[in-house]
Amino acid sequence: MRVTSQLNAIVVVTIAIIVVLVPFLIWSFNAANDANDEFQLAHKIQSIFFDRTSSSDRYAHDHEELTRMRWNESNQAFMQILDQAKLLYQIPENQEIISSILLNAEYSVVQFERLTRIIEKIKTDSLNYEIHNEYLQRLSSQLLLRSATIHDAIMQLQDRTAKRMNHTYLRLAVLVILLTTLLTTLTILVLLRLVRLISRRLIPLHDSTRIIADGDLTHRIQSGGADEFTDLARSINAMTDTLVLEIDARRKLEKLAQKHNEELQDAHRELQISEARLRSILDNTSALVFMKDLRGRYLFINRKHEELFHVTNLALAGKTDFDIFPPEQAAIFQANDRLALASATPIQTDEIVPHDDGPHFYIFIRFPLRDVDGNPYAVCAIATDITERKRGEEILRENENRLREAKEQAEKAAQAKSDFLAAMSHEIRTPMNVVLGMSEILLETDLDEAQRHFAQTMYHSGKSLLGIINDILDFSRIEAGRIALVEVPFSLHRVMHETVQSMRVVAEKKGLTLSVHVDPGIPEMILGDHGKVRQILVNLLGNAIKFTHHGHVEATLTLSPQKAGMVLFQIVDTGIGIAKAQVHDIFEQFIQADASITRRYGGSGLGLAISKRLVELMGGEIWVESRQGHGSTFFFTLPARCVEMPASGSNPDGLSTHDGTRTLRILLAEEQIMNQKVIKGFLNNTPHHLVMVTDGMEAAGRLQAEPFDVVLMDLQMPNLDGYAATHRIRAWEREMRRAPVPIVALSSHTEEASMQHGQKEAFDAFLTKPIDKKTLLDFLHRLAHQTPPPSVARGLHILLAEDTIENQLLIKAYLMKTDHALVIANDGMEAISQVRKERFDVVIMDVQMPRMDGYTATRHIRQWEQEHGSSHLPIIALTAHAIEGEVERSQDAGCDFYLSKPIKKRTLLDVLQQIAASIAPVVVHHAN
Repeated sequence: MRVTSQLNAIVVVTIAIIVVLVPFLIWSFNAANDANDEFQLAHKIQSIFFDRTSSSDRYAHDHEELTRMRWNESNQAFMQILDQAKLLYQIPENQEIISSILLNAEYSVVQFERLTRIIEKIKTDSLNYEIHNEYLQRLSSQLLLRSATIHDAIMQLQDRTAKRMNHTYLRLAVLVILLTTLLTTLTILVLLRLVRLISRRLIPLHDSTRIIADGDLTHRIQSGGADEFTDLARSINAMTDTLVLEIDARRKLEKLAQKHNEELQDAHRELQISEARLRSILDNTSALVFMKDLRGRYLFINRKHEELFHVTNLALAGKTDFDIFPPEQAAIFQANDRLALASATPIQTDEIVPHDDGPHFYIFIRFPLRDVDGNPYAVCAIATDITERKRGEEILRENENRLREAKEQAEKAAQAKSDFLAAMSHEIRTPMNVVLGMSEILLETDLDEAQRHFAQTMYHSGKSLLGIINDILDFSRIEAGRIALVEVPFSLHRVMHETVQSMRVVAEKKGLTLSVHVDPGIPEMILGDHGKVRQILVNLLGNAIKFTHHGHVEATLTLSPQKAGMVLFQIVDTGIGIAKAQVHDIFEQFIQADASITRRYGGSGLGLAISKRLVELMGGEIWVESRQGHGSTFFFTLPARCVEMPASGSNPDGLSTHDGTRTLRILLAEEQIMNQKVIKGFLNNTPHHLVMVTDGMEAAGRLQAEPFDVVLMDLQMPNLDGYAATHRIRAWEREMRRAPVPIVALSSHTEEASMQHGQKEAFDAFLTKPIDKKTLLDFLHRLAHQTPPPSVARGLHILLAEDTIENQLLIKAYLMKTDHALVIANDGMEAISQVRKERFDVVIMDVQMPRMDGYTATRHIRQWEQEHGSSHLPIIALTAHAIEGEVERSQDAGCDFYLSKPIKKRTLLDVLQQIAASIAPVVVHHAN
């Protein structure tokens, strides 16, 4: 219980006791006052009575009027007091006495009146003096007797009131003593209780505070209970906690102050070191350094300044430029100083400073020094002697002029080389275009066995010569730095499989096994130039097949174990191998392992050199391991910069099932049930519809009865094989004037190489069994995204702009068995004139022509179309240039297609078919 609560309880009890005793005390005081009043009244009655009695006696003896009057006054006062004494009558003990006094007083009044009358009679009636006097004596005696009775009653009343007063005062005194004793006792009890309570709580509090005062700030006062001492203990504990925090904070502040002081000392030492270092730097620098105040008076110069102008820092202090330099030079210096002070950034000026050995050229960098408020108080300058540099610049300008002239000569030489390559490409490819084209047309005619052999030899030799020319041009472009790499996402899996598949014909012709293995860990898509990767693989695989007579060639693609983020290609063969001494030379241009090899195997010796340069351009490296007579292994690495796969709607084979791909109706002509199941399994997750037949006869009949988008034709079937069925389909299409449906040849052998030229023309693609799923799906995917061909194929009205008669005859031969109509222009100007006079569906524009080249003619045609609001005329650029950037040049000129000589018949016809499918051809009436 709280101390204040206990004190409050004691005070409440004391007040209750006082409240109880106060009425008794008040009653006792009232009784004492009443008794005192009664005593005083009795005393007053007695004194007035004595005065009255004495007045009555004197009046009875001397009969004076004054005495009588005094007696009357006393009597009135006595009667008034008697009226007051009636209050005493309420006390039972006084009632008899008061009654006696009142009766005797009234009687004495009556007797006094009688006495007064007798005295008056005595004064007036002297005759009866004795009678009256005797009566007067008798009345006086009676009056005295009554007065004695009253006196006795008054004395008795006075005694009683005195006793009553004494008794009342005694009782009051006892009550006061009792009350005082009680209050004193209560006070002592309260004090004893407070002393006991305070001492019991204060002593532990005192001990705890002493412990805390002695320095033990971890000590805490026990604070159980709910009184003021508990609050005080908690307050002391809180104060101690605060004190601990303040002490900790003070210690931290002291540590911080000490650390700050140490840092200031360190900073001061660093500042001294920095100042010494700066002074050392400024004194040892070759530049002039000085500071001036706002009036141009020197504040500081470095040692270099002292040495050059033979003046010390102390001697120059307070002087200006006019004290050192000629007035004209000093005025320039001070003007530049004022510019620096007015500028917010450093200013640089070139100035001439006089030296002992003559004028020197200096670069001055001036900047203002500012105080903490940003106001400039000085200007500082750093001046560097550039006299030697000025002289060097003169020499450099002379050298630059010489280098510029040399560069211009080199650029002219490079341009001459480029022009020479372009000219050679044109001059060589133009006749090669005729040789290969005419060879293809010749092979389509009826020839005997010897003639066909001669024509095929001529065709293959031409292609070999074209390959050598391409190698030379590629190497020349690399040497000239004109090879541009493209950065596009592509699939290494696909490039490997497609390249190996394209080389399989040559390998099987030599009886070699060609295999491919791709590590599953290879990223599906990487970023790079797939065309250059394919070119490297073709070169290496071609070399491996060329120099291998029996055994196998294997292409492997894995992750590089030595370098992270790289892929490793390996081309392994069981060929003739390379001598150890010649391994390091085979990547040089025009060099092979043995000079006799060139005579035996042919080739330009540039394939490996080109491959090496391409690999290095793409950030990889290439090397070979070989033993003569035991085969070779070529290695090369390339960066594998992964890119994200297509959206989740794409299947692993690259054919999206949700990208809006057109559904194809596919006719499969296949005898073997197992092969049918394989193809059907390949197409399970695609939107395409598959119809299967078992022989060529049924395939031709089904195609004539129903529309199909593509035909997968097995070449070995009963009743009617794939060749005969395809020829029957093509004849029916020509007869019905229908667009040819794409036909893909399926064969267990590489029939494309041994097939006659006329047979190959009937097919659109060749797939060798076992069929690769990705290759099949990719072909179908490309086909599904092409614009569907028109239901009826009609001929195009074609303008050929070509100045070479041989090429004109070649294009005519290519279009001989088609429905296309051909008009010939001998140069660009004739082509423009023909376009303005006659409407054509397409223009085949040779780029190199006299009078006006093809690009200029194309620009004129595009301008004429805009001026006359004519529809866009498709133009095919035909060029013998095979140099980098030619495609872009053709596009910039306004051409829609680009064909490089030598032109293949199939390639030209495919482009014309694509154009025919996208436009409404002009109807032309043929003369024949």
